[in-house]
Amino acid sequence: MPDFDNGHIFLTTLAPIKPGAPADDPQVSHGQRIRTGLSLMPVARQSPATANAREISPFARNTRNHLARMFVLNDTVYNGRNTMNPIAAIVRSIPIIRNFFGGGVPANVLKPQKMDHLNASYLVFCADIDAITDDGDPLPANLNAAQQRDVRHSYARKLWETMSEELIALYSNCYGFEGVDSADKFAAYLDRCHVETTMPFHDY
Repeated sequence: MPDFDNGHIFLTTLAPIKPGAPADDPQVSHGQRIRTGLSLMPVARQSPATANAREISPFARNTRNHLARMFVLNDTVYNGRNTMNPIAAIVRSIPIIRNFFGGGVPANVLKPQKMDHLNASYLVFCADIDAITDDGDPLPANLNAAQQRDVRHSYARKLWETMSEELIALYSNCYGFEGVDSADKFAAYLDRCHVETTMPFHDY
């Protein structure tokens, strides 16, 4: 089932970033504000270089987290042209064969193919979390769609309780975040930004 595997929820959200800059401070764009906020956020004490760091990632305040990552996605990645069978492409390029078999117009490798683009930059948040609604609950073997939604909402509320200051600094630069000032409203906002994933990213 999407988002769920081995007692964990693999949360993925994409929040569209506002273009331009706020009217009261037009020198720094919304996208740059997010990048600055992310660059200043402390990391977890997970390596020799950070083991004795004075500050620690705000995500460490939430014990349901196993892995959390936030980044800015500007656009889709171009993976190259659509693949084709090279033998069939050569055969279709021979006029007499193409006409006989009705092969259609041969592929023109010099003509650019259509590329997908995002309609905005996005703040992406990915997290591997315990699929529970209360701290200390056992990890479930199965969850239906409604139960998964309950887990996501419970996690978002817990996240708001433990790091609302950092969340507001980042998400205030995104569409739809206006008026989000409580744990329940933040849970509803993340749910609107939720994207199902079928690719678990276990940290073990």
